[in-house]
Amino acid sequence: MTPVLKLPMTQFSSPGLRRVFDVLGPGNAMLVGGCVRAAVLDDRRAYLDIDIATKLTPEEVTKRCYEAGMKVIPTGVEHGTVTVVPDGPQAFEITTLRRDVETDGRRAVVAFTESWEEDAQRRDFTMNTLLMDMDGNVYDPTGTGVADLKAGLVRFVGDADTRIKEDSLRILRFFRFHARYGKGMPNVTGYQACVHNRDLLKNLSRERVTGEVLKLLTAEDAAVSLKAMIEGGILEGLWQKEWSEKGYNILRWVAVSLEVEQPDMVLLMYCMKPENAQALDELVAQFFVLSNRQKRFLNDILIVLNKVTDTAKKNTYLHGRDATIAATLLSKVYKNPAVDATALEAAGITVLQAPLLMFPITARDIMFEFKIAEGKQLGDVLKQVEEWWLEYDGDAGKGVCLEQARRLLNT
Repeated sequence: MTPVLKLPMTQFSSPGLRRVFDVLGPGNAMLVGGCVRAAVLDDRRAYLDIDIATKLTPEEVTKRCYEAGMKVIPTGVEHGTVTVVPDGPQAFEITTLRRDVETDGRRAVVAFTESWEEDAQRRDFTMNTLLMDMDGNVYDPTGTGVADLKAGLVRFVGDADTRIKEDSLRILRFFRFHARYGKGMPNVTGYQACVHNRDLLKNLSRERVTGEVLKLLTAEDAAVSLKAMIEGGILEGLWQKEWSEKGYNILRWVAVSLEVEQPDMVLLMYCMKPENAQALDELVAQFFVLSNRQKRFLNDILIVLNKVTDTAKKNTYLHGRDATIAATLLSKVYKNPAVDATALEAAGITVLQAPLLMFPITARDIMFEFKIAEGKQLGDVLKQVEEWWLEYDGDAGKGVCLEQARRLLNT
């Protein structure tokens, strides 16, 4: 192959990375994936995503690196991938060049190859086939990868329909990569192939769907991709019918600027807009595998959304500040998708500025004051006092709360 670009390698000066390439040997390895795209676009944010492709088999990679004193982890040997830790905390995934022998739309049976061009033909998009050596020479096996990347064109390698049938996750990756790198509307040929094959998404595991959708949601230009997905019936039943591209962009900008916890969950709530807890649970169960922390956060947001009469102070105490901010933002955008960003940010800041409540008494205070032992009576009284305290927006102090406990104990 002949290089098409020569780039500076200042971002790849890690001694560990250089050492890995030295151990693998001249001509046997190249950088691939996100770090190459970042280098071509001079995008310094993505240089940490460093992957290596090699002509060597996983066994040979393991042997060479192990003999050089590196830690080697067999993370995916059946697919040609090992993870190497040369020194320090930084690790590098090294994958042997492959060609597909058989695919079923979810996984592939692969054979190893020494051909960079053959490996490129099994990849999804032209921009993902780019390679770079440690001298900064960029190679473009398909001939259009660099041009497509710079033009913001997410284009399938070869026939789009064929690539999707090899792995239907590529439908979601098409929209995610457009959200990250695309300019304007998605490539028509690729988009039509995704819509035509959308029923294949039903064969994917919810774990794989979750990973792609959550990455897409937080991309800077996700709204265009999401709108195209909704119009094309991609993941039918997930998205709300009344969806505003402008509202999404405003919500994302404000949520990120206010440093709201788990912005991907906030944006997911905007896209789903569940009517109640049952609808939320059904949508999550149908499409996603979320952690308990993510589920709790979504449920807290929904609870606050439905408690329109409670104050920010009370909601923050019961459900957390971030869930309260998220619900406040979502409520305003749901009501007016074209809400002014300044007004939306001001609403979030109002929650941020609300004083944090702290219940002024503990079970020990009641035990000491009224000489009662631990047990159901103590728990019931403490809970009732807390509910009473919250009705007054947490304005009652310790003495007043203890007096309320006395009244309850005497009834």
